[in-house]
Amino acid sequence: MKSRFPIHLVCLLVSQVLLISLPAQTSLSQRLDHQLRLGMQRTPTVMFSSPYERAEYFGREYNGEWKFEFNTGAAFDSNVAYDATGLNDYHWDYETSLGYEWWVSKALGVVITPSMGMEGSRFDKYRELDGDVLSAGLVLAILDKLPVDVEVGYLGGWGFSGGFGDQVLIQHDVSARFAKAIPLVSKADGTGDEDGPMLKWRLGGGHVFSDPSSDDQAHGDASLELSLPVDEQLSLVLGTGLSYLSYTDSSVGSREAWLFQAAAAIECRPLKHKDLFVAAGVGYTHRADNDSSSDYDQWLVSLSIRFEWEHLGFNLFKN
Repeated sequence: MKSRFPIHLVCLLVSQVLLISLPAQTSLSQRLDHQLRLGMQRTPTVMFSSPYERAEYFGREYNGEWKFEFNTGAAFDSNVAYDATGLNDYHWDYETSLGYEWWVSKALGVVITPSMGMEGSRFDKYRELDGDVLSAGLVLAILDKLPVDVEVGYLGGWGFSGGFGDQVLIQHDVSARFAKAIPLVSKADGTGDEDGPMLKWRLGGGHVFSDPSSDDQAHGDASLELSLPVDEQLSLVLGTGLSYLSYTDSSVGSREAWLFQAAAAIECRPLKHKDLFVAAGVGYTHRADNDSSSDYDQWLVSLSIRFEWEHLGFNLFKN
């Protein structure tokens, strides 16, 4: 299956460093919020796969595929602590993930994707902010059976500060989402051009269970993406998202927040037919919380390289 780069890229620009661990509990919680919010997950969703890809994967002898990805790059962050102090810094980020897309049944439209990953950041000035996160997820998607595609899933994050021996936060997100990809250009036969400009929307919500429980929260999320291929090697993507958070642990009282994010980026595949990508862009985040001390604005400018590897020649399941 070909790379669905807009999902990867929006994640890279808007939340590339949002999983890093901080000594301050509030900062780490907010960074994990970004991973779990807005429907912008680190791995690409099969809900945005094309009709050609679905026919290929549901119809082949082996209906499963390993997916490996590695991202690394440098970024400038205007608010590294995600608070009112407005501290800024440069940092290096990495992310690696492994998942397995099991295209279970065309008749049922079911795809199951377990995944795991590791990521983190290393700061230039504020080295006390260095941190890493281990993650794991499981998603069940139902395709082509309703006017929109559906997925339900679990995503967990384990945050570490100062090395993997110092775990400071755990969050588990159980969610459901609806999505649709809409081609903006039609082919001569009247079908949508899946390789042309594409509008993608996603709407959903869920609940985050945290340790400590003061970060437990219900959430509703919406995101919109516009991908504009320039040629076979160059693409532009614009993305925006909105999320509502309502904290459910009684120890924090009545507390709620809104998150808004937007990103613009350009991605180049320097070697044709090779899964190596160079991306550059900018993202903006605004949080409005009824606890005004948690309000913040943040800009992220990044330059990165991503490598993907598919079709590894080993499949778990055979029809």
